Amino acid sequence: MLLKRCDTNYIEYNVDIEEGSVFDNEYLEKFVGKIFKDSPNERLLIIVVDANDIPRGYYEIGATSEDEVVFSISTIIRNVLLTGYTRFLLVHNHPDNDDKISYEDYVSYKEIKEISEYLGLEYIGDYVCCEGELKSCEEYDEDDIANFSFDLSIKKKTFIYFLILIYFVLLLIYVMKGVLWSIKD
Repeated sequence: MLLKRCDTNYIEYNVDIEEGSVFDNEYLEKFVGKIFKDSPNERLLIIVVDANDIPRGYYEIGATSEDEVVFSISTIIRNVLLTGYTRFLLVHNHPDNDDKISYEDYVSYKEIKEISEYLGLEYIGDYVCCEGELKSCEEYDEDDIANFSFDLSIKKKTFIYFLILIYFVLLLIYVMKGVLWSIKD
């Protein structure tokens, strides 16, 4: 089977793989392995599937670097809707071979799941491909989520400390300005 690579302006047939179900982990690993093979950058795929769980097309989206993919949720939803299919999954790789799902991965998964349900789309899941193996964002346990919350609270505290620092710098400038004006008078 030649799988369609879908883009907004054209369709290119470029992945030759036998037909199989996305719920067959070995099949899915083989499929994404052909696309992610030796990629130095993190990449994100939207894979649309039919009612029989067979992939019918994929999009590669986002601006990539060695450790992140920048994308918008609206781009994902728009691209799924353009295919005419209502079922999809996301797969991205971690070229550094870190099999841990990041906080950003988890939050994106939750947001896309919520929006998909609202729009009547079936979001099958979000997977990370690392060293040829897939890990689902649904595989997290309570401890992992607690670690995410802890990371987030550190980020929030850092941001708050930064805002306080800016406040004091501006206050100092204001006070110094007042002192300078009083010296001139």
